Amino acid sequence: MAHYLVTRPQGKNEQLAEQLRVLGHQVSECPLLTLEPLELRSEQLGVLDNADIIIFVSQDAVNFLHQVKSQLPSHSTYFAVGETTANAFSAHYDLPITTPDEFTSEGLLALPQLSVVADKHIVIVKGKGGRATLAKTLKQRDAILNSINVYERLPSTKITPNVVASWQHQGVSHYILTSNASIDVLLDHDAIAESWLSQCHFYVVSQRSADYLAQRVNCELNIHVCQGATTEQIIAKVKEQFPTMNTEQETKQESSSEAKKSTPKANSVNTSATTTKQSRHLGTKITAALALLISLSTLGGLAYGYLIWKQEINKQQELQLQNEKLTQQVNALSQQIKATENSVKQKQAQQQKQFTSAQQKLSQYVKQQVVQAKQQQITLNPQEVNSLYRMAEFKALSERDYAGAAAILTRLDQLLAEHSGTSQIRQAINQDIQTLNGVQSVPVEDIYLTLHGLLQQVDSLALNMVQLPEIVDQVEKYELSEDVSDWRQNLKRSWGRLVDDFIKVRERSAPIEPLLSNKEQTLVKQQLRFYIAQAQHALMQQRRELYRVSLLQAQQTLAEYFDLSQSNNQALAEQIKMLNAMSLEFTPQFKLVTGAAIKEL
Repeated sequence: MAHYLVTRPQGKNEQLAEQLRVLGHQVSECPLLTLEPLELRSEQLGVLDNADIIIFVSQDAVNFLHQVKSQLPSHSTYFAVGETTANAFSAHYDLPITTPDEFTSEGLLALPQLSVVADKHIVIVKGKGGRATLAKTLKQRDAILNSINVYERLPSTKITPNVVASWQHQGVSHYILTSNASIDVLLDHDAIAESWLSQCHFYVVSQRSADYLAQRVNCELNIHVCQGATTEQIIAKVKEQFPTMNTEQETKQESSSEAKKSTPKANSVNTSATTTKQSRHLGTKITAALALLISLSTLGGLAYGYLIWKQEINKQQELQLQNEKLTQQVNALSQQIKATENSVKQKQAQQQKQFTSAQQKLSQYVKQQVVQAKQQQITLNPQEVNSLYRMAEFKALSERDYAGAAAILTRLDQLLAEHSGTSQIRQAINQDIQTLNGVQSVPVEDIYLTLHGLLQQVDSLALNMVQLPEIVDQVEKYELSEDVSDWRQNLKRSWGRLVDDFIKVRERSAPIEPLLSNKEQTLVKQQLRFYIAQAQHALMQQRRELYRVSLLQAQQTLAEYFDLSQSNNQALAEQIKMLNAMSLEFTPQFKLVTGAAIKEL
């Protein structure tokens, strides 16, 4: 016999605990989690009205949603991860729901209805956190996914380190954990020792939970994976571990009862043997006494025997009368039974006749309905067609969402494909789809972020400061000539030697630009920063001319005041030039032809 700890939330433990006790186990109940509803806004619930598919992951998700939304759309398709969830849904909503054979997220994703979900609106109703595999896989299948968290799991405040330690002292050896959150609550206490965990058995409801439990600890655990989270599936796994418990108890009871029965027989045999031996020793002594007693009691015995015989005769007569009465009662009961059987047979025949007649009428009615359904032609709703087209037109012309508009037109094309005589409209729709796919929208966000990056580099740019040109190499020869005719040249050289001793004049090969003060340098950088920020603002306002003028002024400022020989200055100038050269068609010109085709319809 094992000691089980059932950790389900309050209200889900009772049935499982009772069945474990019937199997002979000791059971303790201690919910590790409490469920609290989350406040939902009308915008969150609004996605349910337009959903193509709605998935419920637990019965709690169904119950909490029903508290805030008692009606669900009939056009949606509903799925439940498990049978318990489906039963809870059927109890609240009169709508069909589908469940997989394997009550897990993997089993749900294996359904053919969820294999192709591109561009379908899917809503998952669940608790806060969890079911990441389900959401991730549906997104990979290009579904338009929304999640509604209707409740959250909170650790129970009753679970303290002292409580966890008491489980070990009480001999709790088998733990039933139905979620990853309950695993976290159990293992997050300091009182849990890995040496103790390795001696316990853990029952989880999926292989994913088993892998998660194994990753949380560093030792090997005895993990048993149930086929689901229902009471029946958990009990089935428990019976696999203890298959012979009831059989052994019955065998012990039978063996003990047989032992009790056999004991009196053995005692009687021993007593009989002892009596036989004693009677042989005393036989010779009482022979004479018996002969005397027999002779004296012969007369009295004859009288007593007559009385006994008379009483037996009277008893036989009474028994005979009772037998006759019982025979009469049996005959009467037999007649009643026959009458009842005949009545039952007649009623069965009537019911069978009525059932056959009803079955024939139902079959005829179904055939008539099938014939009428075949004769009816599905008519196209022009209002639905106009509504979808207006939605696509608004997306393209007002919101500039060309991909969204193409998706709506694709859905309209699928609708028209089910009706004959719509080929001309479908041609126009496909022409508009190709037109929208060819429209290139301005990457406003990318350009804005690029300009933001340029703004951050302004402070590190190097200004075009004064650079002195090379000194003209003038080698003056101050030696005097001996020729009298060179007196002017000799005078000039003498004057140059005299002046050079007091003042030196250096000639340079290029003009010298003025030097900027610190305040002027700050103003120049602030001006460049202003032009780039102005380009950002013009971009967000879709003012193309102002955008280009701002970038052009930024280019001029760079060329006039900054040193373009520096690599970072040169890279920034090229980046601004590239941004200025980009084509900014904020309002591309195109024409949709589907509207004219719909008017002809």
